[in-house]
Amino acid sequence: MRNKRSVAIVLSAGVGSRMNSDIPKQYIELMGKPIIYYTIKAFEESNVDGIVLV
Repeated sequence: MRNKRSVAIVLSAGVGSRMNSDIPKQYIELMGKPIIYYTIKAFEESNVDGIVLV
């Protein structure tokens, strides 16, 4: 039987134009940390075997 691996693919692109910001939305801070931090942290604490940031 083959071991199955699960990988999270995080799409992290685009600007925050709808958020009225010149900063890319993944870098906009929420509670002192960039939004992308919370996404990556959630996957690190889950059962995924890897994270691919695109």
